[in-house]
Amino acid sequence: MILLLAGALFWASVTMINSSVSGSARVRDGMMTIMFDDDAFADELREGQEVIVGETSVVMLTVSRREDGRVTATANTFLADGLYPAEAVYSRTRVIEMLFN
Repeated sequence: MILLLAGALFWASVTMINSSVSGSARVRDGMMTIMFDDDAFADELREGQEVIVGETSVVMLTVSRREDGRVTATANTFLADGLYPAEAVYSRTRVIEMLFN
């Protein structure tokens, strides 16, 4: 029983839950422009946060709101030109923090 409890506490201390917003990324000449699907959560986005595109992780250089209200971000990348699904992580929470809050 103690071993099970110790294992559960260890798991909870190393496991992270990501809060993120999805979108689509257009890459052209090494510059990625991301358009986010949910503008309500896009308000959580800040410059310097991580964007995951496939197996690649990049840092957002800019975050801005267009005239039509859509939130966009830019990042440098080495990906080939094209369209990609993207996910921007705006918060990470350890499971153990959720248990004790």
